[in-house]
Amino acid sequence: LYPNEKKEALIWKRYALFEKRYGKYVNTELLKKYESEANENELLKITCVLYAIMIFEDYNRPKLIRALEYVFKFFLPKKTMSLGIMQVRSPKIISNKKSISIALSSIISQFNTSNGAPELKAILQHNPDGEYLIEVYSIYYILISKFMEDCSAEESNEDIESHMI
Repeated sequence: LYPNEKKEALIWKRYALFEKRYGKYVNTELLKKYESEANENELLKITCVLYAIMIFEDYNRPKLIRALEYVFKFFLPKKTMSLGIMQVRSPKIISNKKSISIALSSIISQFNTSNGAPELKAILQHNPDGEYLIEVYSIYYILISKFMEDCSAEESNEDIESHMI
């Protein structure tokens, strides 16, 4: 994508935009679809995988290109195409939210069935290309590292506060 500093700034800018636009929907769908007990760590990992894929797909297929895909799909109704912000394969026209829902189901499936590294397996299931895996995982790593760091800081503050009382 970009050099590290610019890459991180771009990732956080896109994350903020997508979280604002789709965050409530993502959280609702996640809680509806996730079958296991709500383990905060796993929910955070699933969410970060989803946003990492979303950020990468949006970067590589901006809104204008996706709009053109919908035009092509309209004229080729029987053709299965990658559509929506998540670029999921669909035989019919779908919304960005529907593409998120489809991708989220796929990601959750990997977390429910994988014995190890469900994040990597979820990314590979979305797109099995090695370069894709490297790029999306690097975005995932930036997101998850920051959120885990924030969680650790909050827990440390809570521990300090509990000892002060």
